[in-house]
Amino acid sequence: TELNRLPGSQRDMSFLIKDEIGYGEVYEELTKLKKSANIEKITLVDLYKGKNIADGFKSFCVSITYRVFGKTLTDEAVNKLHEKVVKQLQNKFNIEIR
Repeated sequence: TELNRLPGSQRDMSFLIKDEIGYGEVYEELTKLKKSANIEKITLVDLYKGKNIADGFKSFCVSITYRVFGKTLTDEAVNKLHEKVVKQLQNKFNIEIR
């Protein structure tokens, strides 16, 4: 297997989500997008619940690395991929970007 020597591009996303929705559900939804959104890696950076977060909600911060084999992605291309991911999570879980 050949290694991809070209760099990926990372985007972080912080969002509010209902308490009853676990990170596993969010991760599963992101995993479904791996191929169509060129997602290489998904990492939960932070989970916060408390001050400045409404009752019944929590905040996740997720880091997503986008990469296409043999091609360098422009910022514009990565932004479009990231928008696709955000829209999917908004549609599925009604998240609110922070």
